[in-house]
Amino acid sequence: MFADAVGAELVAATVVAKFGERADAETELGRRVADSGTEVDSCVVAVNGYTVRQGLESLCRGPEVLVVTATPGHPHNRLWTGSVAEELVHMRPEGATVLVGPVVDTNRFGLDGPMIGCVDPRRTSDELLHWTNGFSLEFGIEPRFATVIEPAMEPTAVDLILEDLKLDVLHADHPTEAIVELGDRLGASMLCVGTRQRDELSRLAFGSVAIDLVVRAHQPVLAIHENVAKR
Repeated sequence: MFADAVGAELVAATVVAKFGERADAETELGRRVADSGTEVDSCVVAVNGYTVRQGLESLCRGPEVLVVTATPGHPHNRLWTGSVAEELVHMRPEGATVLVGPVVDTNRFGLDGPMIGCVDPRRTSDELLHWTNGFSLEFGIEPRFATVIEPAMEPTAVDLILEDLKLDVLHADHPTEAIVELGDRLGASMLCVGTRQRDELSRLAFGSVAIDLVVRAHQPVLAIHENVAKR
């Protein structure tokens, strides 16, 4: 659907650990694509004996590449923090990644609702604003923005940068729950969040709003790394 909306090339890709597994993986990938009823431009199997993320990175270099991946996980299971999906969120500064979480109903998904950019109230994010507006324009949907602050707190960094934009200021103690509720109320097509590189220890200790959104949201989440180049 994303590729059709912008006339982009659609590539189905997977990664195997050994060269000897490539032929079987190509056959299986082709079968799964055919069974899905989706037409793709090509199927590619990368080989990387270290990590799946490194294998994907060999295929997905440059900010012009949009990676779309489904994710496993459960909102109450922090052990999934070692997944490929989370590595892509926090460790891929080259481009944007769309993560389709476990509660997204892909059979009912459509690009007919707004894209909501989730703004950190403590810091500006020019990249997030740029990509949210850019993708909204390309997909032909409305851009909106939201920030979540504690009930007694007032917006700070977002005041100046969002004066002329549609901004929902949500007062809540739990940002993920507030954004999920807003997305459902507005019938959003996607959520857009900014991410930054974090090691595994800090992610386990402090969690990640981006990953919490992925496992709880009923919409795909577009993750924009803070170091990504503008499109």
